[in-house]
Amino acid sequence: MQEALTALLLGDSGVAALCNNRVHWRLQPALQKDFPCLSLSLISEPRGYTLDGEAWIREARVQVDAWATNYGGAVIVARAVTAALSGYRGEVSGIEIHGLFADGSRDMDGEIADRRVFGVSSDYLVKWSDAEG
Repeated sequence: MQEALTALLLGDSGVAALCNNRVHWRLQPALQKDFPCLSLSLISEPRGYTLDGEAWIREARVQVDAWATNYGGAVIVARAVTAALSGYRGEVSGIEIHGLFADGSRDMDGEIADRRVFGVSSDYLVKWSDAEG
């Protein structure tokens, strides 16, 4: 699922124009030199079960943090991410995305060395399965 979300974001012209290839899992902004950028984190991925065993559709909560050197830039990147992900359905990188839904956001800020950075952190619910079913 992580590879599929990365491919969706890097394949979107709006996100790519803003972030180039700076889409990383678990990379905190203090380790990033160029902005804007995205940092993704898997927040939860509980296992679902039926009486027949493990459910074939899984659900994950993913946090996408959009970072920029000013607040307006972070908002623009976060909006591009929402446009790329929210409501998406389809197959990407061998993963079937049954539904991808925006589920709230919050503002962030911080300091890296002598540079202030700003962020918008958004949660997405991802319903997915292996494409083979």
